[in-house]
Amino acid sequence: MHPKTRGAVWNILAGFGLGQDVDDVVADTAESALKASDSFDPELGHVQGWVLTIAKRRAYDHAKRAGAKGRLQGRLEGESDGPDPALNLVEDDFAQEVVERLAASAESRQILALTEKLVANPDSFRRVAALWMVYQGSVPKASAALGISQEALRDSRREVVRCAHVVRKAVAARSAGDPVTVGTLLGCLPVEGNEDGSWARALSVAVVRAGGFGKVNAASMAEVTGYSLNTCRQYVVEAHWLLQVARTVLEGVETA
Repeated sequence: MHPKTRGAVWNILAGFGLGQDVDDVVADTAESALKASDSFDPELGHVQGWVLTIAKRRAYDHAKRAGAKGRLQGRLEGESDGPDPALNLVEDDFAQEVVERLAASAESRQILALTEKLVANPDSFRRVAALWMVYQGSVPKASAALGISQEALRDSRREVVRCAHVVRKAVAARSAGDPVTVGTLLGCLPVEGNEDGSWARALSVAVVRAGGFGKVNAASMAEVTGYSLNTCRQYVVEAHWLLQVARTVLEGVETA
């Protein structure tokens, strides 16, 4: 991430005694950007300015969650008001921001490497790497050059982002010494936004209550969840895969 952006995050956090959390907020900033990457608008300005804006908001949000009180709490309320900058994203140099963020720490490099190993479709990772690093995050340009539809490329991006989310959560849980339990596995699944896979947790809970993946099928899950049969066919397979990714990381048996 650009040194000015990282420095701005640190300055905000340090004001609340949270300077040690800068890496977490930097990671949250990049994750927010990835989730909003369909919203490119080159008329809004340079991506570094957008990244700086969203990073500041993530920093204030982090400080709020940390429980700042009194005068500092009032300051937080004022600074974090306004529209969420993640609703808009400009294209220029976005890939560079992502790559620099991923290379910023050993943890980020580990998450990237594990995602590449564990993603269900290796082609998805290669496509997304090209999207970010070669075509500056432009879906139209990348899809044309790769010879695939824009929707197929967006599907690949969603797959990679979901896998990276699960890997990141599982790495954190393993580092904390959390046991490999159903609760820990479910805690690794996405929770925000249907497109980002929050359905995976709700569906997995329903599967567990029904006796496990070996005891259910798309039809039975359609009855329980209200999703269509075709949607359940896709969701059951993907939820099972995401849980396998989490278990693999938690147990430390990922391939070398």
